[in-house]
Amino acid sequence: MIVLRRLLLLLLALCVLGAALAFGISGWMVLHERNAVLSAEDQPPGDLDAILVLGCGLDADGAPKPMLHDRMTVAIDLYNKGWADKLLLSGDGTRAPDYDEPGAMETFALARGVPKEALVLDREGVNTDASVRRARDEFGVKRVVLVTQEYHLYRALYLAESYGLEAHGVSATLRTYGPKQIIWSAREVLARDKDFARMVFR
Repeated sequence: MIVLRRLLLLLLALCVLGAALAFGISGWMVLHERNAVLSAEDQPPGDLDAILVLGCGLDADGAPKPMLHDRMTVAIDLYNKGWADKLLLSGDGTRAPDYDEPGAMETFALARGVPKEALVLDREGVNTDASVRRARDEFGVKRVVLVTQEYHLYRALYLAESYGLEAHGVSATLRTYGPKQIIWSAREVLARDKDFARMVFR
């Protein structure tokens, strides 16, 4: 009985330590990247190569989900304000034409007056890491502004800086996104921990 109690106490201590480490790394990442987060009302940070929009899902009819709708809305606003002359639309287009995030993003931008020549599509940006890494390796981006929701922005900036990009970010949180936002935010803590460890030990 005493041995079992000690094992339970040890297990509890390990759980507490693990949680503290997970939230500690996540909190550090937010603090480390927060100075790179700008507002759409700020002055552009200078000669940017592109505005990188990160994909995040389509409705059944192929239209951008609310989060992606807001990312595109903010990105187009930045483009119209002269932040950069290219929109790099990165998402999962590997299953096109049945599922094509960059294609839907392109349609959204064209319908709002963005010229086709200003749009660059990356259909292999299947996750945040791939989008950022491919922006550098495949599209020659060195200075970039990332557009995504705030909860996701800090990890995207961390990855961009880890890959040697000069990166800034603008939040596309224009509304509340319902109860699922709690789940997404909780998952993001673990995603930050995972990407932190991967960048440290790569």
